[in-house]
Amino acid sequence: MSKTELRSRLEEIGVRPSRMLGQNFLLDPNLARAIVAGLEPHPSDHIVEIGPGMGALTVHLLESPVRRITLIERDHRLVAELRKRHLSEIDAGRLVVFQGDGAKADLRSLFGQGPVKMVGNLPYSAATAIIAHFTDSLSPASRLVLMVQREVAERLAAIPGNKNYAALTVQIGRRWSVKKLRIVPPDVFWPKPAVESAVIRLSRRPVSDLPNCDPEHFSRLVRRGFSARRKQLRSQLDVSTGDWEAWVRTRGHPVTALIISLQTQWFIPILSREH
Repeated sequence: MSKTELRSRLEEIGVRPSRMLGQNFLLDPNLARAIVAGLEPHPSDHIVEIGPGMGALTVHLLESPVRRITLIERDHRLVAELRKRHLSEIDAGRLVVFQGDGAKADLRSLFGQGPVKMVGNLPYSAATAIIAHFTDSLSPASRLVLMVQREVAERLAAIPGNKNYAALTVQIGRRWSVKKLRIVPPDVFWPKPAVESAVIRLSRRPVSDLPNCDPEHFSRLVRRGFSARRKQLRSQLDVSTGDWEAWVRTRGHPVTALIISLQTQWFIPILSREH
């Protein structure tokens, strides 16, 4: 859909792009096609799209061989438009359109419906909450391909020592591997956002690679550690100096390790240890 066609159709249904809802509509069909391809759609897949808007990604999902597609859109006017445009797919039982907040979607309903993958051009203000929801331990998703603000993508994909390496990096990285696929300029959207975007892919790590730890304890200590990211990790933990030195040395970690310098695979066993 061209910019002229998009604006005309939005006017017809009484929609003016909302900054509050993060409505920046994707115009580039080649980019939309590439995002869908990043899911590696399979005939058995159930694809969940968050924030489909006017269907820039949806039309390519419908062209793929996937078994089922669920759309979750917050704006009731766009929900009505999507249902009207894709009525035949809805009647055939292949497409379902829900009105709701992607960050609060009931993921339990997705279990038992085949492999789940998630895609979306996410609103900047809600992206972190939506990602956290769909990467939670109770999420059935195995892969996510998302368009987010560039800064969020760089934080999720950051490596140790990088200024963007943060609590979010470690929290997501415990269960998921993250890859930044491409940078996206503002001019592929209408209205143009004030910042660049990026496409990222999150893939669930194999169960055999996951550390054995208490998730709540882990999350609490990650937050505590990154509240003072340039301090030594030892100062943030309730453990005696002697025990700390003995423990890190047997594992090849420096006693004076800073939070910012730690790799995810270091951080996990250190913070997962019971103190």
